[in-house]
This record gives sequence, structure tokens and C-alpha cells, in this order.
Amino acid sequence: MIDYLEKKVSNYCEERKSRNIDTNIYDIYKEFEKEWWNLSAVLYGKWLRKTSIIEVKELSEQEW
Repeated sequence: MIDYLEKKVSNYCEERKSRNIDTNIYDIYKEFEKEWWNLSAVLYGKWLRKTSIIEVKELSEQEW
């Protein structure tokens, strides 16, 4: 996911540069706010899995 976001940010910046539009960190944050949230959630889930002592089971369709 990090490689995916890196490519998206790069493409976004290059597109704006080609149109002579300045880009700053706030522009990046606003454009990719949802993606940053999703990446944070994935990384937090990975951390929980690594550090948790709780046994995880698969949920059945009814439990979803």
C-alpha cells in the first residue's frame, strides 16, 4: 500500500507541476486524506495482530 500511495502522490504532483500549479503538504493531505486514513488503519491492524494475545478466528457470513 505504501508503494501504491507513493505512486499516486508522485503522479498527482507531476500533473500539477505540468499545469504550473504549486503543490504543498496541505494540498497532498487534503487530496489523499482518505488514503492516509486507510493506510493508518491497516498499519494499526498489523500492529495489533503482532502485539495482541487475543486469538483471532474467521467470522462466518452471519457474523458479518
